[in-house]
Parts: sequence; C-alpha cells; structure tokens
Amino acid sequence: CSLFPVPLPLLVSSQLKSDCYSMESEHEAMMEALWKDWQPLYWKPGLSLPALPWVRPFLAMMGLPKKLIRQPQVWEQIHHQLIPEYEELMKPFSRLGGDEHTLAERQVVKIVITKALTQLSSQLGKETAVELEHWTRRHFLDNDFRSAMSDWRFVLQRGSQYYDDEKPIAPLLALEPLWPEIEKITYYGINGSEYIMKYMMTLPTEKVPEEEEVEINWEWQAIDASRVIQQELTMRILNKITQTLNEQELAEFLNWAILFQTEKRGSDPKYLRGDKYLKPLPLYSDFPSVLDFAI
Repeated sequence: CSLFPVPLPLLVSSQLKSDCYSMESEHEAMMEALWKDWQPLYWKPGLSLPALPWVRPFLAMMGLPKKLIRQPQVWEQIHHQLIPEYEELMKPFSRLGGDEHTLAERQVVKIVITKALTQLSSQLGKETAVELEHWTRRHFLDNDFRSAMSDWRFVLQRGSQYYDDEKPIAPLLALEPLWPEIEKITYYGINGSEYIMKYMMTLPTEKVPEEEEVEINWEWQAIDASRVIQQELTMRILNKITQTLNEQELAEFLNWAILFQTEKRGSDPKYLRGDKYLKPLPLYSDFPSVLDFAI
C-alpha cells in the first residue's frame, strides 16, 4: 500500500500550484524558511545513516532519540520505503531540467520526509520524530554548526595542554573540575573514526552481481558516523559547561575560548558562536517542525 493515495503527478502538481498562489501568507513564509536548505544531497545521507544496521552500536554516541535507540528497527522499516517512494515520485519529472526540476524535487522532498516523519511520530511519538528531524538538520544541513563544533573541539581538546607553548594560556579555574570529563569525551570523539573503521572492517564484504551497478558507500557512511559522533560529543561538553558555570563564569569561559581560538589556531573566533551554542535551551528548540505543517 502506497503512502500516497492521490496520483503522484497530480499530488506534486497541485502542491506546486498551491505554493505559487499562497507565498504571501505567513504559513507559506514559515514553510519556505523551514525547507529552504532541505536538498536531497543533504537529507538522504542524514536520514539514511540511522537506518543502517551496522550503525546500531553507535546510535547513542551519535545522539539519536532514546526511543529510536531502543527500537532502531522502526526507522529502518520506514526508511526502507522512503527511498523507493522518493524515486517513484520523481519519475514524472525525470525529463525536466534546471529550475523546473529543482522545484519539483523540492516538493517531493517535502512530501516524502513529512510522510516518513509522520509515520515515525505515530509509532514512537512526535517528540522522537522532531528530535530525529532536528538531529538531521544540525549534523547534515547546518554548516554553521559543523564549523562551530570543529572550532570548539580544537579549543576543548587543546585547552588544558598549554605546557609546551611559548605563550601559555592557562585554562579557567572554574573549569578544573570538568577537565577530566572534557578530556575523556574529546578523546572518544577524536578517535571515533578509528573505532568505526575497525568495526567496519569486521563486516563481511557485500557481493555485487557483475550486471548490477551498485554503489557501496560504507567508507563515506563511516566517515559521516565519525563526524556526527565528534560533533555530538562536543555539543554535550558545551551543554555540560553551560549547565555548570554561572553567568559570570560562562562569560569568562567564552572570552578565554575566543582568546585561545585567536592565538592558537589563528582563525576568526566569530565562528565559535557562543551566543548560539552556550545556551541552556536545546539547539532548534524554537525552530518549527515539518510535522506542524500539513502537506
């Protein structure tokens, strides 16, 4: 049974017309902001990664929703239908080019992802579906997040290792109780690729028939998993620091991080975005969800 009771071309065409006639409404403006960066290049690997069976041991380190970690088969089954539905919806538009193809593909992305997350919501709850949506957004769509976590990881990893420097920058006294935990987490995060690659090497090689051209992206998927682990663990450290330090200590910590980033890495400290990543509220907590809008 298909997810889409309405004929596919008619469903997408009607959506295109609706978008054209209602762009001035507040609803459409919010939808535009919500979907503007959801391109297939990014959402495909993002939503595919948690559905890979070999990733199961790493789901917790990757920061997936707790219910999905306990029942990974639920998303695996939904995802198994996700890609075929996307490919089927795109068939009528295969001969389109340029902006027309992009617009059609964008509408298909809206439909398929909304349907998939709606299914997940009905099985594991809306909170889990929204958490997966936000997880995909921060790790696969938000370049600002990726850049910031890379810079913060450098600061946190090197923050207590100033002894071999001509101009040492001592870590804050307020952070001393947290350094053992910070060093432990950064160690596992930085070495994430090694653990995952070793695990991948234990898997049996998949045999592909000669007549079939099947692209196996295990290496790239392992790199994505490692990157997500590093980013997720870095964010957990920042959350821990935010929850532990008072307002004055947090301001001092940010100033120390900016100085460290400038002096030791020689890069622009603005990418640390302390105003965004040193906040008590979870990332995207004030961001709308695709489940809040009907397709």
